[in-house]
Amino acid sequence: MQIIQLDQFDFHPVIEASTGVVVVLVTGPHCRRCHALKQVLSNVDCGLPEWTVYEVCAEQDAAIAQEFEVLHLPAVFVFREGQFHRHLYFEIHPDRFCEALHQSLVAEAEALP
Repeated sequence: MQIIQLDQFDFHPVIEASTGVVVVLVTGPHCRRCHALKQVLSNVDCGLPEWTVYEVCAEQDAAIAQEFEVLHLPAVFVFREGQFHRHLYFEIHPDRFCEALHQSLVAEAEALP
C-alpha cells in the first residue's frame, strides 16, 4: 500500500473527491509510533476492494491537526465516499488496525470534528 502525502491546501478537495475508503494519518517526522504505523499500513491487507492511505504532517500542516483536534501522534481518521466516519484508536498491529477499520465502516458517517 502506497501512502500518499497531502497538505492543508489539497486535503479537503482530495478527500471530498475520493471514492471508496480513505485512511488519513496525521504524523510527525520525529514520531517513532508514526513510523511504526506507516510500516504496518504499507504491508497490511484488510480485504477491502478499494482503499487509499494519505498522510498529513502535523508539523508542516498544523491547520489540519488543529481542525481534527489532534492531541497525540499518530492520529488516524477514516472517510468513506468523502464522508468522515471515525477517529480510529487501536494498537499498532495489522490485525488491530483491520478490526478497528472494519468496525468504523459499519457505523454511520459522522460530522467532522
